[in-house]
Amino acid sequence: MMCTKYVASFVLSLSSLFGCAFLQERKPIDCNCDIVRGSDRKYEPAQYIRDDCFDSLVIEIDAMDGVKPIDEKELVFLESILRHTIDKPKGITHVYNNDRIPHHKEVYSIDDLEELAEKYRNFLPKEKQLSLYVVYMNGRYKEDLAAGVALNGGMFFVFRNAVKPALDKAIFMHEFGHELGLVNNDTKQQSKHED
Repeated sequence: MMCTKYVASFVLSLSSLFGCAFLQERKPIDCNCDIVRGSDRKYEPAQYIRDDCFDSLVIEIDAMDGVKPIDEKELVFLESILRHTIDKPKGITHVYNNDRIPHHKEVYSIDDLEELAEKYRNFLPKEKQLSLYVVYMNGRYKEDLAAGVALNGGMFFVFRNAVKPALDKAIFMHEFGHELGLVNNDTKQQSKHED
């Protein structure tokens, strides 16, 4: 694979930064490539990195009313970095969801976030296409200091009250790192995790 050396380098450098023991010998992974809607999607970290099951990635961007999502130029820049770090030979693209999510709470729990994704996640991946759902939120997570929350099923939520647009690239890569399994997604923390 063309990207294998980049993946190894990227994961190794992030592993040393966060103290994660993630890099493993390349073994076949159990592929569940069925197309599933809503929060029933459960992706393994290796499925984001490798092309065994999924050879492309589509990032679905959503936002609550009155909340600015990540700027498209910044997202295109991040996609160019990801093309060199994860193995998706058929590409990495994005779609912006035009239906704005109504703001109805001040504090959100995991259950609230999963329910929100179930209701508003629209993009249905095609065969061998992996999706990532990213929502820019009003309000805050139940833990006051959380800037973002990554959940199984290929989704993360960014809380605008805690993250200014100038930090969008950093928080996006941080939360995407969780989807790659670098911390709190099938990989035990080696040291206290901080934003």
